[in-house]
Amino acid sequence: MSKDLPDCEELIDRELNGDYAEEHEYECPHGGMDCSECPDRDECDPFSDDEEFDNDDITLMADFHDDPIWKKAYDTAIRLQHLSKSKEETVGGRDPFFDLLLNSRMIAAKIAGAFGMGFHLDGLGGNIVNHKKALSSDLKCLDAIAVLQQTRILTSNRCARYRRTFMDLRERLMSRISELRQLFNKMREES
Repeated sequence: MSKDLPDCEELIDRELNGDYAEEHEYECPHGGMDCSECPDRDECDPFSDDEEFDNDDITLMADFHDDPIWKKAYDTAIRLQHLSKSKEETVGGRDPFFDLLLNSRMIAAKIAGAFGMGFHLDGLGGNIVNHKKALSSDLKCLDAIAVLQQTRILTSNRCARYRRTFMDLRERLMSRISELRQLFNKMREES
């Protein structure tokens, strides 16, 4: 859980509609050693849930690089970045194309952050919050595309193609959030 957000626990509690106030701290037996250098990382409690998680109909990958939603968001952001090199409008500040470019990057970043939270009971709240932030960025992309089409900064065909991409991402993110909430509720009932 990110400690740099002062109200992160309240956000998670609100998203899950639960009473998730209980603290779950882990003390490393190796003191201040960096986890990536630790010889016992594979046996470590915080990393025990990092393997692929399969729970009935819900299958989630342990690495965001394997996630098809992240891949599509990342590939779209890269395509927009290449397109931005021919658009002078992004140099001047906060125009619709800049908003599209920024928010397309945020979708992939928030999904990656969600995977960093994990798919165990203690991390699912933050995972859901990050996926909801990815969804919010996706909606901002759709808004920017509508403005770009009106101002003709992008062609109608290009706007239509990106709109379909972000609509598909929106549907996938909403489905993922629903699956994560079901998973959280099931795991909370079992604990």
